[in-house]
Amino acid sequence: MKQLKVALDDNLRDRLEEASAAAGRSLAQEIRRRIEFTTHVDPATQQRIDYDKETTQLAADVMWLAFEVSRQMGVPWNRDHNAHQAVAVAIQTWLDMTRPPLERELSDQFRPDPQTLGRSIARQYELFRLNARQGVSRMLSAMREHVEAATRNARPPRAEQYSRREKKGTKS
Repeated sequence: MKQLKVALDDNLRDRLEEASAAAGRSLAQEIRRRIEFTTHVDPATQQRIDYDKETTQLAADVMWLAFEVSRQMGVPWNRDHNAHQAVAVAIQTWLDMTRPPLERELSDQFRPDPQTLGRSIARQYELFRLNARQGVSRMLSAMREHVEAATRNARPPRAEQYSRREKKGTKS
């Protein structure tokens, strides 16, 4: 890992030190985490994902809500059932408060139900994170095995079998 010298003003450094202490990380880890967040790379494709301003702000809002719940409850939100529930309610309330006005279009009738879509995307992301943790190679290996098994079970007859059938049909 290469080191990089960066000058920070005192206020910014103080805020980063406070955030790193609250998160239980070193200052260097906190800075790396924040830089990684702004330059996110999709592990599956290794392509950089450029989030729009609104999505980046939503992520920051969710992080603040989780931090504030943890601060007020005195426990990490991800280690306590009630704190976790409070974060979920805070996020849903925030989304409700920032919802765009309802515009009814003809295409709305063809859009998926928001509840179903939201659950589906969250479950896909959970599987994606699990697969990323287990390693992309394992995931690809499992996919290859699945495709090979499906191919073995659905393999069409070989060409020589077709010729035998044709010969049998002509002799009768």
